[in-house]
Amino acid sequence: MSAVKWLEKAVDHKKRTDGMKRELVKRACDVAALARMERNRGGRAEANSHSQLRNLLEYARSGALVEELTLFIDYQVKRNKLSPEFAKGLKGAIEEVAKNDPELAGESIPLFFGYLCRLMRTEEDERGGEDA
Repeated sequence: MSAVKWLEKAVDHKKRTDGMKRELVKRACDVAALARMERNRGGRAEANSHSQLRNLLEYARSGALVEELTLFIDYQVKRNKLSPEFAKGLKGAIEEVAKNDPELAGESIPLFFGYLCRLMRTEEDERGGEDA
C-alpha cells in the first residue's frame, strides 16, 4: 500500500472514530440515566453495577463478541447483580453500537463500557460513595 493510500485510510479511520466516540458518550449517558431513573423510582439500587460494568469492560477489551457480552449481561441478571431494565438498556446500546459500524465494534464497545463506568462511578461518588 502506498504511503498516500495508507494516510487516506488513517484520516478516514480517525474521522469515523471521532464521530463514534461522540455517539458512545451519548449512549453511555442514556444508560446511566436509565439506572438513575430506576434508583429514583425506588427500584433496586444497582449496588454491584459498577463492578459488573468493570467486568464487562474487561470482557469487551478481551475481544468478546456482542453475543458473548449479552449472554454475560443475562447471566448477571439471573444472579440479581443487574436489574432486567438496566440490562435491557445495556444490551440495546451495545447491539446498536455494533450495528452502526460493525468494522469498529471491537474498538467501540470497550470505549462505551469505559465511558459508562466513569459516569456511574462519578454518580456514586456524588451520592457519597454508597455504591462504591
